[in-house]
Amino acid sequence: MNYHIITQDKFFDAYIEDIYKLQLEASNVFWVRGEKGEMSFLKTNRPIEYLGNDKADYVAKFKTLKPEDKLFVSWYDMFMGEAILESGINNKVYVVVMGGEFYAEPFWYHADWLFDKYTLKYLKERKEYGYPQVNWKRKPKNWNKIYKELCAKRHFPSLQKQLYEQKLKTISRIDYIVIPQEGINEFDLIKRLYPNTTFKIVNCCPFSQNFDAASLLPTKYFEKGWSINILIGNSADPTNNYLDAFRWLKKQCRHLSQSVNIYTVLSYGSELHKAEVIKYGKSMFGERFFPVVSYIDRDKYLSWVNSMDVIIMYHNRQQAVGNIMTAITLGKPVFMKACSPVYMMLKEQGCSSVYDVKEVSFENIEDIIQSANRDRANNVAIVKKIYSEETRLNNWRKLLE
Repeated sequence: MNYHIITQDKFFDAYIEDIYKLQLEASNVFWVRGEKGEMSFLKTNRPIEYLGNDKADYVAKFKTLKPEDKLFVSWYDMFMGEAILESGINNKVYVVVMGGEFYAEPFWYHADWLFDKYTLKYLKERKEYGYPQVNWKRKPKNWNKIYKELCAKRHFPSLQKQLYEQKLKTISRIDYIVIPQEGINEFDLIKRLYPNTTFKIVNCCPFSQNFDAASLLPTKYFEKGWSINILIGNSADPTNNYLDAFRWLKKQCRHLSQSVNIYTVLSYGSELHKAEVIKYGKSMFGERFFPVVSYIDRDKYLSWVNSMDVIIMYHNRQQAVGNIMTAITLGKPVFMKACSPVYMMLKEQGCSSVYDVKEVSFENIEDIIQSANRDRANNVAIVKKIYSEETRLNNWRKLLE
Protein backbone atom coordinates (compact mmCIF):
# COMPACT_ATOMS: atom_id res chain seq x y z
CA MET A 1 0.00 0.00 0.00
CA ASN A 2 1.13 3.56 -0.75
CA TYR A 3 0.36 6.21 1.87
CA HIS A 4 0.45 9.84 0.72
CA ILE A 5 0.80 12.65 3.23
CA ILE A 6 -0.39 15.83 1.54
CA THR A 7 -1.10 19.42 2.56
CA GLN A 8 -4.28 21.42 2.09
CA ASP A 9 -2.81 23.14 -0.95
CA LYS A 10 -4.09 23.80 -4.45
CA PHE A 11 -1.82 21.17 -6.04
CA PHE A 12 -3.40 18.11 -4.49
CA ASP A 13 -6.82 17.83 -6.11
CA ALA A 14 -5.02 17.09 -9.39
CA TYR A 15 -2.46 14.93 -7.58
CA ILE A 16 -5.25 12.69 -6.25
CA GLU A 17 -7.11 12.63 -9.57
CA ASP A 18 -4.00 11.37 -11.37
CA ILE A 19 -4.00 8.26 -9.21
CA TYR A 20 -7.66 7.68 -10.04
CA LYS A 21 -6.89 8.13 -13.75
CA LEU A 22 -4.33 5.35 -13.37
CA GLN A 23 -6.98 3.23 -11.58
CA LEU A 24 -4.62 2.74 -8.64
CA GLU A 25 -6.93 4.10 -5.95
CA ALA A 26 -7.26 0.68 -4.27
CA SER A 27 -3.57 0.69 -3.37
CA ASN A 28 -3.20 4.36 -2.40
CA VAL A 29 -4.36 6.13 0.76
CA PHE A 30 -4.40 9.91 1.26
CA TRP A 31 -3.61 11.44 4.65
CA VAL A 32 -4.05 15.20 4.92
CA ARG A 33 -2.11 17.38 7.33
CA GLY A 34 -4.12 19.57 9.67
CA GLU A 35 -7.81 19.76 10.49
CA LYS A 36 -10.52 19.85 7.86
CA GLY A 37 -11.29 23.39 6.74
CA GLU A 38 -8.01 24.99 7.85
CA MET A 39 -7.47 26.04 4.23
CA SER A 40 -9.91 26.31 1.34
CA PHE A 41 -7.71 25.03 -1.51
CA LEU A 42 -8.30 21.27 -1.15
CA LYS A 43 -11.71 20.51 -2.66
CA THR A 44 -11.51 16.83 -3.61
CA ASN A 45 -14.49 14.51 -3.11
CA ARG A 46 -12.26 11.45 -3.02
CA PRO A 47 -11.74 9.55 0.27
CA ILE A 48 -9.16 11.31 2.43
CA GLU A 49 -8.33 11.36 6.14
CA TYR A 50 -7.28 14.43 8.11
CA LEU A 51 -4.51 13.75 10.62
CA GLY A 52 -4.74 16.94 12.69
CA ASN A 53 -1.77 18.80 14.14
CA ASP A 54 -0.64 16.60 17.04
CA LYS A 55 2.68 14.89 16.34
CA ALA A 56 1.74 11.96 18.58
CA ASP A 57 -1.15 11.13 16.23
CA TYR A 58 1.23 10.97 13.28
CA VAL A 59 3.64 8.73 15.19
CA ALA A 60 0.75 6.39 16.04
CA LYS A 61 -0.39 6.32 12.39
CA PHE A 62 3.08 5.49 11.12
CA LYS A 63 3.34 2.57 13.52
CA THR A 64 0.33 0.96 11.83
CA LEU A 65 2.18 0.62 8.50
CA LYS A 66 3.18 -2.80 7.27
CA PRO A 67 6.86 -3.34 6.38
CA GLU A 68 6.15 -3.35 2.62
CA ASP A 69 4.14 -0.10 2.66
CA LYS A 70 5.62 3.04 1.10
CA LEU A 71 5.27 6.54 2.53
CA PHE A 72 5.06 9.49 0.11
CA VAL A 73 5.48 12.84 1.86
CA SER A 74 4.77 16.21 0.30
CA TRP A 75 6.27 19.09 2.29
CA TYR A 76 8.82 17.23 4.41
CA ASP A 77 9.41 19.74 7.20
CA MET A 78 10.94 19.26 10.64
CA PHE A 79 7.58 18.25 12.12
CA MET A 80 7.12 15.45 9.61
CA GLY A 81 10.73 14.27 9.73
CA GLU A 82 10.74 14.10 13.52
CA ALA A 83 7.41 12.21 13.58
CA ILE A 84 8.82 9.58 11.21
CA LEU A 85 12.01 9.26 13.26
CA GLU A 86 10.09 8.97 16.53
CA SER A 87 7.86 6.26 15.09
CA GLY A 88 10.89 4.05 14.46
CA ILE A 89 9.45 2.67 11.21
CA ASN A 90 11.74 1.26 8.52
CA ASN A 91 9.39 1.85 5.59
CA LYS A 92 10.75 3.50 2.46
CA VAL A 93 10.22 7.27 2.60
CA TYR A 94 9.71 9.18 -0.66
CA VAL A 95 9.72 12.97 -0.50
CA VAL A 96 7.73 14.58 -3.30
CA VAL A 97 9.64 17.85 -3.65
CA MET A 98 7.43 20.94 -3.60
CA GLY A 99 10.19 23.56 -3.44
CA GLY A 100 10.88 24.94 0.00
CA GLU A 101 10.95 21.96 2.34
CA PHE A 102 14.75 21.84 2.33
CA TYR A 103 15.23 25.60 2.74
CA ALA A 104 12.27 27.02 4.68
CA GLU A 105 13.82 25.86 7.96
CA PRO A 106 15.84 26.75 9.79
CA PHE A 107 14.72 30.07 8.40
CA TRP A 108 17.74 32.20 9.27
CA TYR A 109 20.31 29.50 8.50
CA HIS A 110 19.45 29.75 4.79
CA ALA A 111 18.43 33.42 4.73
CA ASP A 112 21.68 34.86 3.35
CA TRP A 113 21.36 32.97 0.07
CA LEU A 114 17.56 32.84 -0.20
CA PHE A 115 16.97 36.58 0.13
CA ASP A 116 18.46 39.53 -1.69
CA LYS A 117 19.75 42.73 -0.08
CA TYR A 118 16.59 44.75 0.52
CA THR A 119 14.33 41.79 1.25
CA LEU A 120 16.85 40.48 3.79
CA LYS A 121 17.13 43.89 5.44
CA TYR A 122 13.35 44.11 5.75
CA LEU A 123 13.07 40.63 7.28
CA LYS A 124 15.77 41.37 9.84
CA GLU A 125 13.97 44.52 10.93
CA ARG A 126 10.61 42.81 11.48
CA LYS A 127 10.45 41.14 14.89
CA GLU A 128 7.81 38.72 13.56
CA TYR A 129 10.54 36.86 11.67
CA GLY A 130 12.56 36.24 14.82
CA TYR A 131 15.87 37.93 14.04
CA PRO A 132 17.45 39.25 17.27
CA GLN A 133 16.83 42.96 17.80
CA VAL A 134 18.94 45.36 19.82
CA ASN A 135 17.13 48.53 20.90
CA TRP A 136 19.84 51.15 21.43
CA LYS A 137 17.28 53.91 22.06
CA ARG A 138 16.52 52.80 25.62
CA LYS A 139 17.32 55.01 28.57
CA PRO A 140 20.58 54.31 30.48
CA LYS A 141 18.77 52.42 33.24
CA ASN A 142 17.84 49.76 30.67
CA TRP A 143 21.41 48.76 29.79
CA ASN A 144 20.72 45.33 31.26
CA LYS A 145 18.07 44.69 28.61
CA ILE A 146 20.42 45.85 25.88
CA TYR A 147 23.10 43.48 27.21
CA LYS A 148 20.65 40.54 27.08
CA GLU A 149 19.70 41.46 23.53
CA LEU A 150 23.36 41.62 22.50
CA CYS A 151 23.97 38.18 24.02
CA ALA A 152 20.97 36.77 22.17
CA LYS A 153 22.26 38.20 18.90
CA ARG A 154 25.76 36.83 19.49
CA HIS A 155 24.46 33.31 20.18
CA PHE A 156 21.93 33.39 17.35
CA PRO A 157 24.21 31.83 14.67
CA SER A 158 25.09 28.89 16.91
CA LEU A 159 21.39 28.35 17.65
CA GLN A 160 20.65 28.27 13.91
CA LYS A 161 23.47 25.78 13.43
CA GLN A 162 21.89 23.52 16.07
CA LEU A 163 18.56 23.73 14.23
CA TYR A 164 20.36 22.88 10.99
CA GLU A 165 21.83 19.78 12.62
CA GLN A 166 18.31 18.73 13.66
CA LYS A 167 17.09 19.30 10.12
CA LEU A 168 20.01 17.29 8.70
CA LYS A 169 19.09 14.40 10.99
CA THR A 170 15.52 14.33 9.67
CA ILE A 171 16.68 14.63 6.05
CA SER A 172 19.03 11.70 6.55
CA ARG A 173 15.92 9.54 7.05
CA ILE A 174 14.77 10.13 3.45
CA ASP A 175 15.26 7.25 1.02
CA TYR A 176 14.24 8.98 -2.23
CA ILE A 177 13.36 12.45 -3.43
CA VAL A 178 10.82 12.59 -6.25
CA ILE A 179 11.63 15.20 -8.91
CA PRO A 180 11.93 15.19 -12.71
CA GLN A 181 15.22 13.73 -13.93
CA GLU A 182 15.77 17.09 -15.61
CA GLY A 183 15.72 18.61 -12.11
CA ILE A 184 19.19 17.25 -11.37
CA ASN A 185 20.34 20.79 -10.54
CA GLU A 186 17.85 20.81 -7.67
CA PHE A 187 19.24 17.50 -6.45
CA ASP A 188 22.79 18.89 -6.55
CA LEU A 189 21.75 21.98 -4.55
CA ILE A 190 20.12 19.88 -1.83
CA LYS A 191 23.18 17.64 -1.62
CA ARG A 192 25.46 20.68 -1.27
CA LEU A 193 23.34 22.08 1.54
CA TYR A 194 23.02 18.71 3.30
CA PRO A 195 26.21 16.73 2.53
CA ASN A 196 26.73 13.06 3.36
CA THR A 197 23.06 12.24 2.92
CA THR A 198 22.41 9.04 0.98
CA PHE A 199 18.95 9.52 -0.53
CA LYS A 200 18.50 8.92 -4.24
CA ILE A 201 16.53 10.62 -6.98
CA VAL A 202 13.39 9.16 -8.56
CA ASN A 203 12.47 10.37 -12.04
CA CYS A 204 8.89 11.58 -11.70
CA CYS A 205 6.92 14.83 -11.64
CA PRO A 206 3.70 14.03 -9.72
CA PHE A 207 2.26 17.56 -9.90
CA SER A 208 0.15 18.84 -12.77
CA GLN A 209 1.89 21.87 -14.27
CA ASN A 210 -1.05 23.00 -16.46
CA PHE A 211 0.91 22.08 -19.59
CA ASP A 212 -1.85 20.28 -21.49
CA ALA A 213 -4.51 22.94 -20.88
CA ALA A 214 -2.11 25.82 -21.57
CA SER A 215 -0.87 24.27 -24.81
CA LEU A 216 -4.42 24.46 -26.23
CA LEU A 217 -4.77 28.21 -25.71
CA PRO A 218 -4.02 30.55 -28.63
CA THR A 219 -0.83 32.59 -28.72
CA LYS A 220 -1.27 36.20 -27.69
CA TYR A 221 0.87 37.87 -30.35
CA PHE A 222 2.43 41.14 -29.27
CA GLU A 223 2.75 44.21 -31.49
CA LYS A 224 5.31 46.94 -30.91
CA GLY A 225 3.90 50.01 -29.25
CA TRP A 226 1.33 48.12 -27.20
CA SER A 227 1.24 48.45 -23.44
CA ILE A 228 3.19 45.71 -21.68
CA ASN A 229 1.68 43.50 -18.96
CA ILE A 230 4.29 42.09 -16.55
CA LEU A 231 3.61 39.33 -14.04
CA ILE A 232 6.15 39.15 -11.23
CA GLY A 233 6.34 36.49 -8.52
CA ASN A 234 3.98 33.67 -7.60
CA SER A 235 2.94 34.18 -3.97
CA ALA A 236 3.29 36.35 -0.87
CA ASP A 237 6.27 34.32 0.31
CA PRO A 238 9.37 36.49 1.01
CA THR A 239 11.49 34.20 -1.22
CA ASN A 240 9.98 36.08 -4.18
CA ASN A 241 12.38 38.89 -3.25
CA TYR A 242 9.80 41.48 -4.27
CA LEU A 243 11.56 44.41 -2.63
CA ASP A 244 14.65 43.78 -4.75
CA ALA A 245 12.72 42.71 -7.85
CA PHE A 246 10.65 45.91 -7.88
CA ARG A 247 13.81 48.02 -7.73
CA TRP A 248 15.33 46.05 -10.59
CA LEU A 249 12.16 46.28 -12.65
CA LYS A 250 11.74 50.03 -12.03
CA LYS A 251 15.21 50.60 -13.44
CA GLN A 252 14.54 48.33 -16.42
CA CYS A 253 11.30 50.10 -17.33
CA ARG A 254 12.61 53.65 -17.27
CA HIS A 255 13.53 53.49 -20.97
CA LEU A 256 10.06 52.38 -22.11
CA SER A 257 7.84 54.99 -23.69
CA GLN A 258 4.60 52.99 -23.56
CA SER A 259 2.64 52.09 -20.45
CA VAL A 260 3.75 49.13 -18.33
CA ASN A 261 1.34 47.33 -16.01
CA ILE A 262 2.80 45.37 -13.08
CA TYR A 263 0.88 42.40 -11.63
CA THR A 264 1.75 40.26 -8.61
CA VAL A 265 0.07 37.07 -7.41
CA LEU A 266 -0.42 37.37 -3.64
CA SER A 267 -3.36 35.03 -3.15
CA TYR A 268 -1.46 32.77 -0.75
CA GLY A 269 1.60 32.98 1.48
CA SER A 270 2.46 35.33 4.33
CA GLU A 271 -0.31 37.79 5.18
CA LEU A 272 2.24 40.02 6.87
CA HIS A 273 4.48 40.09 3.81
CA LYS A 274 1.52 40.52 1.45
CA ALA A 275 0.69 43.88 3.05
CA GLU A 276 4.30 45.01 2.76
CA VAL A 277 4.53 43.97 -0.91
CA ILE A 278 1.35 45.86 -1.78
CA LYS A 279 2.55 48.97 0.04
CA TYR A 280 5.97 48.82 -1.62
CA GLY A 281 4.56 48.05 -5.07
CA LYS A 282 2.20 51.00 -4.98
CA SER A 283 4.99 53.32 -3.88
CA MET A 284 7.17 52.14 -6.78
CA PHE A 285 4.62 51.88 -9.61
CA GLY A 286 1.57 53.82 -8.41
CA GLU A 287 -1.63 53.18 -10.35
CA ARG A 288 0.23 50.77 -12.68
CA PHE A 289 0.62 48.23 -9.86
CA PHE A 290 -2.09 45.54 -9.62
CA PRO A 291 -1.85 43.02 -6.74
CA VAL A 292 -3.95 39.85 -7.17
CA VAL A 293 -5.06 38.85 -3.68
CA SER A 294 -7.93 36.43 -4.41
CA TYR A 295 -7.60 32.85 -5.57
CA ILE A 296 -8.40 32.32 -9.27
CA ASP A 297 -9.63 28.92 -10.44
CA ARG A 298 -7.48 27.00 -12.90
CA ASP A 299 -9.13 27.81 -16.25
CA LYS A 300 -9.51 31.51 -15.50
CA TYR A 301 -5.96 31.65 -14.19
CA LEU A 302 -4.52 30.17 -17.40
CA SER A 303 -6.43 32.71 -19.50
CA TRP A 304 -5.24 35.49 -17.22
CA VAL A 305 -1.58 34.42 -17.49
CA ASN A 306 -2.06 34.35 -21.27
CA SER A 307 -2.96 38.05 -21.10
CA MET A 308 0.51 38.79 -19.70
CA ASP A 309 3.49 39.64 -21.94
CA VAL A 310 6.46 39.10 -19.60
CA ILE A 311 6.94 36.84 -16.57
CA ILE A 312 9.56 37.60 -13.89
CA MET A 313 10.52 35.16 -11.11
CA TYR A 314 13.14 36.60 -8.77
CA HIS A 315 13.70 33.52 -6.59
CA ASN A 316 17.10 32.12 -5.70
CA ARG A 317 15.70 28.62 -5.18
CA GLN A 318 13.34 26.24 -6.99
CA GLN A 319 9.91 27.79 -6.88
CA ALA A 320 6.92 28.65 -9.09
CA VAL A 321 7.58 25.75 -11.49
CA GLY A 322 3.91 25.59 -12.47
CA ASN A 323 3.80 29.29 -13.32
CA ILE A 324 7.08 29.14 -15.22
CA MET A 325 6.10 26.12 -17.32
CA THR A 326 2.67 27.60 -18.00
CA ALA A 327 4.25 30.85 -19.19
CA ILE A 328 6.69 29.08 -21.50
CA THR A 329 3.89 26.90 -22.88
CA LEU A 330 1.89 30.05 -23.64
CA GLY A 331 4.80 31.62 -25.52
CA LYS A 332 5.91 34.14 -22.89
CA PRO A 333 9.50 35.18 -22.10
CA VAL A 334 10.47 34.32 -18.52
CA PHE A 335 13.13 36.26 -16.61
CA MET A 336 14.80 34.39 -13.76
CA LYS A 337 17.94 34.23 -11.65
CA ALA A 338 20.77 32.20 -13.15
CA CYS A 339 21.25 30.55 -9.74
CA SER A 340 17.76 29.03 -9.86
CA PRO A 341 17.78 25.26 -10.50
CA VAL A 342 14.73 25.75 -12.74
CA TYR A 343 16.61 28.27 -14.89
CA MET A 344 19.61 25.93 -15.18
CA MET A 345 17.39 23.01 -16.16
CA LEU A 346 15.51 24.92 -18.84
CA LYS A 347 18.69 26.35 -20.37
CA GLU A 348 20.23 22.87 -20.45
CA GLN A 349 17.12 21.62 -22.25
CA GLY A 350 17.54 24.35 -24.88
CA CYS A 351 14.58 26.58 -23.96
CA SER A 352 15.03 29.89 -25.83
CA SER A 353 12.48 32.01 -23.93
CA VAL A 354 14.27 31.94 -20.55
CA TYR A 355 16.51 34.90 -19.67
CA ASP A 356 18.91 35.75 -16.85
CA VAL A 357 17.71 38.92 -15.13
CA LYS A 358 21.31 40.05 -14.65
CA GLU A 359 22.22 39.82 -18.32
CA VAL A 360 19.22 41.25 -20.15
CA SER A 361 18.00 44.77 -20.75
CA PHE A 362 14.42 45.88 -21.27
CA GLU A 363 15.59 48.26 -23.99
CA ASN A 364 14.73 45.54 -26.51
CA ILE A 365 11.90 43.96 -24.52
CA GLU A 366 9.46 44.18 -27.42
CA ASP A 367 11.77 42.07 -29.58
CA ILE A 368 12.17 39.57 -26.74
CA ILE A 369 8.38 39.25 -26.36
CA GLN A 370 7.92 38.70 -30.08
CA SER A 371 10.76 36.16 -30.18
CA ALA A 372 9.10 34.11 -27.41
CA ASN A 373 5.83 34.25 -29.36
CA ARG A 374 7.54 32.89 -32.48
CA ASP A 375 9.47 30.20 -30.59
CA ARG A 376 6.44 28.91 -28.73
CA ALA A 377 6.18 25.62 -30.65
CA ASN A 378 9.84 24.71 -30.06
CA ASN A 379 9.65 25.54 -26.36
CA VAL A 380 6.37 23.66 -25.94
CA ALA A 381 8.09 20.55 -27.31
CA ILE A 382 10.78 20.92 -24.61
CA VAL A 383 8.29 21.34 -21.78
CA LYS A 384 6.13 18.50 -23.08
CA LYS A 385 8.93 15.96 -22.56
CA ILE A 386 8.93 16.76 -18.85
CA TYR A 387 5.49 18.02 -17.82
CA SER A 388 2.83 16.65 -20.15
CA GLU A 389 0.08 14.55 -18.61
CA GLU A 390 1.26 11.52 -20.60
CA THR A 391 4.80 11.77 -19.24
CA ARG A 392 3.58 12.48 -15.72
CA LEU A 393 1.16 9.54 -15.59
CA ASN A 394 3.64 7.09 -17.11
CA ASN A 395 6.29 7.95 -14.54
CA TRP A 396 3.77 8.02 -11.70
CA ARG A 397 2.52 4.54 -12.64
CA LYS A 398 6.05 3.08 -12.60
CA LEU A 399 6.61 4.47 -9.13
CA LEU A 400 3.31 3.43 -7.57
CA GLU A 401 2.66 0.00 -9.06
